[in-house]
Amino acid sequence: MNLQNNRKHFNHLDLIQKIGDDKAFIEYLYTTFLEGFEKYIDKIKKAFSLKNKDMLKNNAHALKGSAYSACFEILGDMVFELEKMDVNQNEVFQKLIPEIEKEKLRVKEAMEEFLKNS
Repeated sequence: MNLQNNRKHFNHLDLIQKIGDDKAFIEYLYTTFLEGFEKYIDKIKKAFSLKNKDMLKNNAHALKGSAYSACFEILGDMVFELEKMDVNQNEVFQKLIPEIEKEKLRVKEAMEEFLKNS
């Protein structure tokens, strides 16, 4: 996967530009994202196991949108790759899902650092 070097785990400047620097709202957005992430990733895994292309596309699209809305750029890019996949690309899927889950941890760390310092 070719990710641009200038992409960020969490682009806090873009987020502040989009929604302002209301810390309580940013915390709410972050908490909502984490809850949704688990729901969507579970449905994406299920879609692959069922070979359900529509289920994969719908849930990957929703997760991608959530990631980009929260300015989690690299995660959004990774999920975009997932959204384009075919349900028969099991080997690629088996490599990409753990990478997406690791990126979620990086996002979590970056967001928590931002919240602590803002």
